[in-house]
Amino acid sequence: MPFAPDEWCTSKKGQYMYVSKEKSFLSVVAGATLLAVLYGTPTAADQIGDSIAEAGRVDTQLTDELKLANEAFIDAFVNRDIWAMGQLWAKEEYVSAILPATGKPAYGWENVRKSWQQTFDHNRDIKIKSLAGLILAQGDKEGDLAWIVDSTQFESFQTQTGQPVMLPNVLTTKVFERRDGKWLLAHYHAHQPRLNPPTATHEESGSGALVSDVAPELRAVDERFYQALRDRDLQAMNEIWSPSESVTAIQPEGQIPFMGRDNVMASWERLFDYNKTIQIPPVSQSTIHLAGNKAWLVGSYQAGLTRKSGEYVHLPDVLVTKLFEKENGTWRLVHYHAHIGPLAHGHGPQEASGADSLGSLKPTRTIELEAKEMTFGVDKLQVKPGEVIRFVVTNKGTVRHEFALGRLEEHLQMRAMMRQMPDMIHNSDSVITLEPGETKELIWRVPDDPNFEFSCNIPGHAESGMTGTLELEKK
Repeated sequence: MPFAPDEWCTSKKGQYMYVSKEKSFLSVVAGATLLAVLYGTPTAADQIGDSIAEAGRVDTQLTDELKLANEAFIDAFVNRDIWAMGQLWAKEEYVSAILPATGKPAYGWENVRKSWQQTFDHNRDIKIKSLAGLILAQGDKEGDLAWIVDSTQFESFQTQTGQPVMLPNVLTTKVFERRDGKWLLAHYHAHQPRLNPPTATHEESGSGALVSDVAPELRAVDERFYQALRDRDLQAMNEIWSPSESVTAIQPEGQIPFMGRDNVMASWERLFDYNKTIQIPPVSQSTIHLAGNKAWLVGSYQAGLTRKSGEYVHLPDVLVTKLFEKENGTWRLVHYHAHIGPLAHGHGPQEASGADSLGSLKPTRTIELEAKEMTFGVDKLQVKPGEVIRFVVTNKGTVRHEFALGRLEEHLQMRAMMRQMPDMIHNSDSVITLEPGETKELIWRVPDDPNFEFSCNIPGHAESGMTGTLELEKK
């Protein structure tokens, strides 16, 4: 697998600089360019290779060994060879994998193996092209960790349908552990930006996260990380990250990795600026594996984001890998890889759930509703596909209510999230929150989909009767 030894890169301020392989860290990725990419500017796959270079924290021997281990992994993948893949993994309960087409992590070797077998069963004629990569390691003692952050192009044909599959920029984190004098895979996390994976099932991985009480101080640092996210606190986030220039981050909405401390912190600064609020319920479902002065966590979290535009986005599954290193007695983040899992949806002017952006379209009719304890007064509404409805909702009750439009699975995810964050407020093209006595309007285009419902997802309200169906009239 080729790695670029020297690259032209740009700094956070957009100034070009040349970094050679003699440096301790060979990549300073384009901060300004990546920030644009992170929030919607398209980037061609062939540009990714100019953004990542090899790090120099490893000597030549270790670099070569890790490259060979990575090449063996690619060969097993391309050849769909489950036996060869098995020889490359530490067959332990703590190993894990998050594959691009799956909806949740696989924990334990048997479940990881099943994930790879499913991938091999569903794809043929696999081709993998490396675009660029970064190796990070510090030693070759038993139990030491190393990791590779890279970008690859994946092509195949679906086994059953024959349809081509093209993933032009798969962002990957591979964690290796030194065992019996060689590097074995212990964790794999890969995703194609903006790929919408299928809804996860329990059978997909066969087990949940192995929640552990080890390293309570590491759990405390992890909670500080989530609190910094909730508070949009750049200073707190800065203190959690290692001061090393070799830190890296793959943001949930990013299309290329951020390399180098300045660029990693710039990514958080831009994320905090892009969102007015970030709501994350308590996070507990994650594995921890300790390896000397290093550790990694694998799991998922939920988030509710209010953009500066006013759009509300619900992320019920953000799949995440975090790598920590203990420096001077304190655990600090050195790598973060997160991507958005299934069922994420937006509510607002940019991406109304079940509706196009309405622009200047005028409603074709008005529906007035009253929210009381615990009813909207109706449990069914007759609507026509494609019509634009102006909902006028008044809270006639004595407690807060909301009026939300969405698919059943979206309502169920939101109810689960609101049980942990009952004070969540919504105001968008698909959800509005109403205080007692308050009246609000919501304009919504009816989709050609019979599975939409209206509901109040405040804890206990839908269960008590504040829900109903939208019944499509025939065109």
